[in-house]
Amino acid sequence: LREKCFHGWPDQPGELNLASVDHDSFGDAEVLMFEFDSQAAIRLPLVIITPTDATEVTLVPVDEEAWRAAMADKMSGLRKKAAAGKCAIAIFPPRGIGPTAWTSDERERVHIRRRFMLLGQTLDGMRVWDIKRAITILGEIANLDGLPLGIEAEGAMAGHALYASLFSDQKIATLTFENLPRSHRGEGPDYLNILRTLDLPAAVAMAAESRDVSLKGGVAGDWKHPSEVASRLQWQHRFEVSSD
Repeated sequence: LREKCFHGWPDQPGELNLASVDHDSFGDAEVLMFEFDSQAAIRLPLVIITPTDATEVTLVPVDEEAWRAAMADKMSGLRKKAAAGKCAIAIFPPRGIGPTAWTSDERERVHIRRRFMLLGQTLDGMRVWDIKRAITILGEIANLDGLPLGIEAEGAMAGHALYASLFSDQKIATLTFENLPRSHRGEGPDYLNILRTLDLPAAVAMAAESRDVSLKGGVAGDWKHPSEVASRLQWQHRFEVSSD
């Protein structure tokens, strides 16, 4: 995967240069705003909503629609959710989303995606890198380091998070994905040469080797391969599919 599909990733990760840019306290939870370098010249935001007594942390990579919804909500709903579950929630928009969006013009977005391919990578492939770097960041923030880490994502962003988890050096306890695409063919994330290597069900099986994987909004028959792998290797407790 690294050689054939994500060859455009930086050879050296580079410094993260994490910086706190804002902080608000709301009694039930705090909102912490950070920025970090995903790679040279690519600086990305990370918003963390955390109760004072957090016992776990969840990274939520978001697309443009989910980012706008979170900002419009002023984080009030997320603050309540964080406090109720004693869970720090890290909202992360990879490159080209939210504050780093290049343009709202769809034709220009198409041109941008093509330019990534001319550089030997895809925009989706680099978003996997961004999420991988965000996972690393969570292991370096005070009060979060050492807490059990989970990742929640939806749709194509769930695909990016899935692959990021395969390359992360951080221990990830759970992956919870809603409406994960069944295949890269047609509906899934766009990575170079990916179908010459594997498809999403195989990637799910790889992820379930070392962490709990829960797929929501799915049909069990679409995920026959990871189910069979989990059964044969006695990982049944690590993999589940539900229609909810």
